[in-house]
Amino acid sequence: MAGAGQRLGQCSGPHAKNLLAHMYYCGEVPFEAQSYETAYRLHREASTENGDSATQRAFQERVGCGCRYDFKRNVAYYEEIIASGDDLARLELAKLYTGFGQFSKAFDQYNAMTELSPEAAYNLGMLYKRGVHTDPPMPDHLHAAYYLSLAADVHPQAALELGLIYFMPSGNVIRKDFPRAERYFTFAAQHGNAVAQYMLGFMFEHGYVTRNIEKAISCFEKAVALGHALSAAELATVYQLDGPTRDFSKAYANAEFAATHGVADGAFILGCLQFMGRGCKADLEKARQNLEYAKAHGIYPATVMLEKLDKSVSRDENA
Repeated sequence: MAGAGQRLGQCSGPHAKNLLAHMYYCGEVPFEAQSYETAYRLHREASTENGDSATQRAFQERVGCGCRYDFKRNVAYYEEIIASGDDLARLELAKLYTGFGQFSKAFDQYNAMTELSPEAAYNLGMLYKRGVHTDPPMPDHLHAAYYLSLAADVHPQAALELGLIYFMPSGNVIRKDFPRAERYFTFAAQHGNAVAQYMLGFMFEHGYVTRNIEKAISCFEKAVALGHALSAAELATVYQLDGPTRDFSKAYANAEFAATHGVADGAFILGCLQFMGRGCKADLEKARQNLEYAKAHGIYPATVMLEKLDKSVSRDENA
């Protein structure tokens, strides 16, 4: 016997089918299981008369949810909606093209928008930054900076990318501007971006604008709290510097965190601390393991430390 939701879907009009489809999609039909397939069927039946169902149908076809994925048909749906002047549909089509590596088509869609939303401006800026819309790829930091700046006040990732452009620009079109980079990193960091926190800490550590070890530590610790392992490696270095912030125990804990997450610099620092017994009990075997890992991943100083470790073992054996 058909369930209540199924019977309603068979006899209702487009609006009711639209509502029921959303219920199936979210698993809210009483006594019936969640079903993307049923949601898709109902949206498809209602899509000719219900705009929301047409949009939802296109979305499900875009991601292959509850139906077979059909790229060409999906493009056709978006193009039909775009014909009415819908920039949101144009944005979705541009993202679709990007997802399938058709960057020049995505680029054309962004440039055809009557008004760029922050997300669209960010995406267009990234196409310019990576240069993937041209063949061969040709990064264009000048245009990238312009479009990223349109989004940077409200889009943390755009602020991060813009900060990276000013921190280390490509070519001679844009000059390095560390104060501007710091401002953009600060905005992104305040909105929870771990990479921006790392970049701020790196700038404070090395004095790109102002050297401030305490601020560097604060930024790195916030980034580590967000799971950024490279910041832990930086903390392991900073906590060994001469001065009031020196703390070998914290250096060891952060080096261990970084090494555990595959950061070669972290493994090198951890191996050095284990070799010298700083922040931990000396353990030459563990030190060797970490230094070997660092050496295998391109950290040249690990070779030097391994030689010192071998000499130390040799002296102990001959003593």
